[in-house]
Amino acid sequence: FSLDCTMKPLLLFLFLLPAVINAQDGVQSPALKAVLNRMDSFSQKQYDPEYPLGRYREEDFKARYDFRKKIDGELAAIKPASLDSNDRVTLELLKFTNANELAEYEYKSYLNPILSDDGFHIDFVGQSGTVIRNKQDADNYLKRIEAFPMYVDEHIALIRRGINLGISQPAVVIHGFRSSYNNHIVDTVEKSMFYRPFQTRPAAISEADWKFYQEQGKQAIRCTVVPQYKRIRRFFEEEYIPRTRKTLGATAFPNGQRYYQQRINYFTTTQISYEEVYKTGLREVARIEAEMKKQQ
Repeated sequence: FSLDCTMKPLLLFLFLLPAVINAQDGVQSPALKAVLNRMDSFSQKQYDPEYPLGRYREEDFKARYDFRKKIDGELAAIKPASLDSNDRVTLELLKFTNANELAEYEYKSYLNPILSDDGFHIDFVGQSGTVIRNKQDADNYLKRIEAFPMYVDEHIALIRRGINLGISQPAVVIHGFRSSYNNHIVDTVEKSMFYRPFQTRPAAISEADWKFYQEQGKQAIRCTVVPQYKRIRRFFEEEYIPRTRKTLGATAFPNGQRYYQQRINYFTTTQISYEEVYKTGLREVARIEAEMKKQQ
């Protein structure tokens, strides 16, 4: 039994927590509502128009951790017995997801922003799905492309730090990873996925302005996107891939046993040990095999 040590948060966190934060009108407890307000305010302050792709420096993760620690204390001070049933569910969900955010930082998961089938440079490809409806959309899209070099800088710095600490993906899962950057190193701009938003002119932009934006888009792809993906290729092939670890499980990380256990607790939403999970897996395999033999 193994867990991908950098699996993305549960759908529970991705979908329920934002709903909980935004549904503050349904919360009855003043103390709980105050916590939700602070979380919402902090989340909004995280967006800075100067950095449209966000910030990913170690100090940024530390600031988020420090905020989460304060929230942890505030949640612990709220007595469940004083809440109605809906607020108790909200409190437990917040405690659960907040504790995971704290653990992710403490075990330095942010230094490993790479999965076998995902990564920071793959996430950026999502920008190519931008729909341009007006000039503001076009300007914002170009600004996000312009921010790509800093985004790459900060993630490479994190990955280098992780490698030096023995935190990386196993070498075996990186096979076939090259297409994730080679696909974006194109010889003509029109072949780039990042040019797709400029293929169809919206009614709100004149023909003349649209030609201007198309030229700006071509230049951004030619001078920013392609060179950055070439840089990412150099980094992965000359630094990252040769230094990825030969071990497989998360237990090979610093504090790996404890991290592995924390991941199991989080993804199973239980407190069972990894030994119990492993034994359960063996029993289930044996049971399934026995059932299959009965059918023969």
